[in-house]
Amino acid sequence: MKKSLQILGAVFGVLILAVIIFVAVFVVKGTALDKESTDFIDKVAPNILGDMTKEAFFTYASDEFKAAMKPDEFEKVLNVYRKLGHLRLYKGAKGTVGMTVDANKGKIVLGQYVAEAEFDRGPARLQIVTVKKGDRWFIQGFKIDSPAFMELMQ
Repeated sequence: MKKSLQILGAVFGVLILAVIIFVAVFVVKGTALDKESTDFIDKVAPNILGDMTKEAFFTYASDEFKAAMKPDEFEKVLNVYRKLGHLRLYKGAKGTVGMTVDANKGKIVLGQYVAEAEFDRGPARLQIVTVKKGDRWFIQGFKIDSPAFMELMQ
């Protein structure tokens, strides 16, 4: 009985140690991925917002992003975004990265971010989704919300 309890205690101790190591690695890796993804967005968002062209978006877009809309539909969205005028100030992205495992695709690393920006016609809120493929980050989703859009519709 005493031997069984010792073995059970040792197994339990090893499991606790494994969990601690897993959590420590996950936190360190997650923090590094957050920084990578935020740095990527803060580098490319001003370029995308400054040009507001399909080419600027697609330079940094994932294949899934490019395939999600027909070119003429994407151009219509850009025409709405362009009504904000020129980018005056980009205030940086805030968000987090998450990792999941898909049976078909393997490990998927996605970031969900929000950024604030100022345009000629007023403030805007950006919602940006990033995805990491290999060693590179890509834009997986991109949306701009602004009170100026309501004013432009009137």
